[in-house]
Amino acid sequence: YCQFHGLGFCHAVVHSPAAVVTAGFGGKRLNRWPLHSDPVVAVTRPLHVHIGPHVEEAVFYVATVSHFPVVLGVEWLRAHDLQIIWSSGAVRFPGKKCATHHLRVCAGNVATYVDLDLLAELGDYANVFGEKEVDQLPPHRSYDCLVDLVPDVKLLVGQIYSLSELGLATLRDFIDKTLRKGFIRPSTSPLAASVLFMKKKLGELRLCYDYQKLNAITIHNRYPLPLIPELIERLRQVNIFTKLDLRGAYNLVQFRAGDEWKTAFQTHYGHFEYTVMPFALINASGVFMHFMHDVFRDLLDKFVVIYSSSP
Repeated sequence: YCQFHGLGFCHAVVHSPAAVVTAGFGGKRLNRWPLHSDPVVAVTRPLHVHIGPHVEEAVFYVATVSHFPVVLGVEWLRAHDLQIIWSSGAVRFPGKKCATHHLRVCAGNVATYVDLDLLAELGDYANVFGEKEVDQLPPHRSYDCLVDLVPDVKLLVGQIYSLSELGLATLRDFIDKTLRKGFIRPSTSPLAASVLFMKKKLGELRLCYDYQKLNAITIHNRYPLPLIPELIERLRQVNIFTKLDLRGAYNLVQFRAGDEWKTAFQTHYGHFEYTVMPFALINASGVFMHFMHDVFRDLLDKFVVIYSSSP
């Protein structure tokens, strides 16, 4: 654990700036010191840490702990099997791992210190990367998603597919979480898309909606999407990149009031409809690209490009 300012303390030399990403932690106390209700605000990239002759690469949780600049923790002490020389107040790293691995990690690198003023400025925006902001229902905007249907078209309904025990448990967990956030709500819509699961590479399940019937009767939004070869060509002479990947990006957009019923889907646990824009709708990518283009209008092609790989 460390504070933002703690990343620059005299014994920690880092080779890349801290990168804030979402982190969760359930602890409430650090030794005898109480932690805040949301103690961990970020996670760093792997940092090169120097403690005397000992050098290693470590990841830190950036926490709201005011008592210590950096806390290495019991697990770290156990992993290194430290010897404390009480007479001199020194520590020794006797483990083979320290001798053969950690020194090799930093070989050939030139250490640079992080600008503490920059870290303090990043800390002012740490809430942007928190769980609470992601889970809040977005406001209505001029970019709300419209779902206009072809006139006098027959409304088609999907079916319920058989799911495994793991699929049912995953589905129940999803419904509970999204209901709690307000992203979905119970529905009485005449429409009902099917839900099913696709297996990810590591065996986890990804919830999918079969909106093919809805997409077939939806009037298309023709907002242009970026040409990927053109974006690549535009970046060919750029040396430094910063990539920002929005979490649940489409969920940042609400529907036009009154269009929510068209997104209804049926499950083993009830009939629901979305209040925020889900993936798989035919107009979702165009709506979100319009939103992003207007937000970054003054920066486009200067030092910002926008790309979406989602349908």
